[in-house]
Amino acid sequence: TSSPGILYGVGTYGTSDQSLTVGLGYGFIEGDLAQRPVAMLGGEKRLSRRTSLISENWIYPGAPPWSLAAFASSANPSALILR
Repeated sequence: TSSPGILYGVGTYGTSDQSLTVGLGYGFIEGDLAQRPVAMLGGEKRLSRRTSLISENWIYPGAPPWSLAAFASSANPSALILR
């Protein structure tokens, strides 16, 4: 049997202090490619030298969107998944 996966492209624009990322891809399983793409919109904002806010938001047609929000710190990383 073949493994599931995703064929995708992603691009990021910005600096090490703030950036925006967009992506588009098609899932596949056992050689069958999805009929509709999944989209991703994300961003990162540095709050201090060692702390950032990170967000990834996934959208698939016909399904509820879901988001990942993270507060990244060199001392205490954490994340929150929102559905």
